Amino acid sequence: HSSAGKTIGSFSKRDSRGDDHEILVARLIDRPIRPIIDEGWRFDTQILTWVLSFDHAHPPEPLAICAASAALAISDV
Repeated sequence: HSSAGKTIGSFSKRDSRGDDHEILVARLIDRPIRPIIDEGWRFDTQILTWVLSFDHAHPPEPLAICAASAALAISDV
């Protein structure tokens, strides 16, 4: 069936768009690091941040922003 374009079922939920909070955090990380990357950079590049421990007292977003900038600062990008 898939060769005829009649795949049964719906798209995978894990490939769907994130919720509003996830999108806003991604933008918070993306905006400050854009100027760090050279204008001529044309390679697909991903910067991933993961929360490995969370205490509900301190928000992880500021650390994610700093970690992404630090990763770029020590990389060859």
